[in-house]
Amino acid sequence: MQHGEDTKFFTQVVLQEGKYALLKRAQYNYRKHKGNLSLLDFCKMQSSYYTSDFQKLLKELFNNSFNAFAEYIPYVQILALYIIIYRIRDGAKNQLQEEEQQIYKDIIREALQNIEDDLISNFKFLTRDEKTLLLNIKYSRDISDDIRLRHKTIYFNGISLYSLKSKTILKICNIDFADNNICITGKVALPLSATKYKVVAVINDNDDYDLSYFELDISAKKFYCNSVYYQERGFKVVVPVAETEKISFVFLCEHQNVKLYINFQFVSRLTNKLKNSYYIANEFLLRKNKASTAIFLERFSKERKRQLENKITKELFKSKRFRTVLWRLLIRFANFIHRLSNKEIWLFIDYFSLANDNAEALFQYVLAQNNNKIKPYFVISKNTEDYNRIKQYGKVISYDTKLYRLLFAVSDKIITSQTF
Repeated sequence: MQHGEDTKFFTQVVLQEGKYALLKRAQYNYRKHKGNLSLLDFCKMQSSYYTSDFQKLLKELFNNSFNAFAEYIPYVQILALYIIIYRIRDGAKNQLQEEEQQIYKDIIREALQNIEDDLISNFKFLTRDEKTLLLNIKYSRDISDDIRLRHKTIYFNGISLYSLKSKTILKICNIDFADNNICITGKVALPLSATKYKVVAVINDNDDYDLSYFELDISAKKFYCNSVYYQERGFKVVVPVAETEKISFVFLCEHQNVKLYINFQFVSRLTNKLKNSYYIANEFLLRKNKASTAIFLERFSKERKRQLENKITKELFKSKRFRTVLWRLLIRFANFIHRLSNKEIWLFIDYFSLANDNAEALFQYVLAQNNNKIKPYFVISKNTEDYNRIKQYGKVISYDTKLYRLLFAVSDKIITSQTF
């Protein structure tokens, strides 16, 4: 069987019968060769997958639809979208020469002329940036100038592309205190021209603070052939602690504003999974509102902490998350013992499967200082050679164990040479 023959066959059956069935349960068998490569894997290595075979497959699908109905029916348009976006996600960076890349781009642009804008907009398989990319390709220009904001939704040519109420637009990665300021770093994920919109931090629903942006690493970028078509933007904003009680983030565009959902990332110490999430730092208590659209700052007090902890416990019991309740109790007890020891716990991490990078070098340095106020631990999987090697000269804990999770929760510093 040649690549794409199954797609053509099933499409012919659907077009002839005018219907299809969905199975509640099915078994999918995927054959691979001895080298653990499938037919599709082999095809992706060939330039024809992105040029002649690609063009032939799309042409047959559209022709079959037009011959049967004198139009390109939505079923075929969506199938073509699926085929196109899978190739874009595969990259086609190394397989194609410059001339072949232009052929590949032309095939996609020509196919998109047969696909309606509202199908691109409503196709749930596409991300915000992919919808924008496809429309840019279809119209051979940046569509940012035609973007409009209405009712907290981004529109293009009267068709809604995506909602600004999405939970993945603004992400908070870290919240730190320094020099009487709060420093917040995070990411903004919007496929719009930076000149088209602005995001600001709003303090106490009154004062606006601009975000300063910085470029993230390659993992935050997406490519169309050899060109970056989208990238998340890293940001940093510094606001004074004095008189700050509430911080929210607002999207500004066309004299309109939309308060953004705050997506708290793993290391930010607040979580969207709990309505009453909070944490304590530098004599302050930070918490989020239930809708995750604001961060509140107040002076720490034992009574306030007790109130919030009780709310979280009730929330966890109500959702029957009993193991989490036990873990929180265990962490509180471990924190109590940790404070009595009057020593700081430092965790050092390179990769979870490999050491011998900067974190191990710093771990060795700290051990050599013989500081009695620091308890250093190196974190690595127990199923590695480095685990036993490092164990010969320092304390090692295995990644993804209960001890690691407990120490991670109560540690004073987590030092890593990698992003994790």
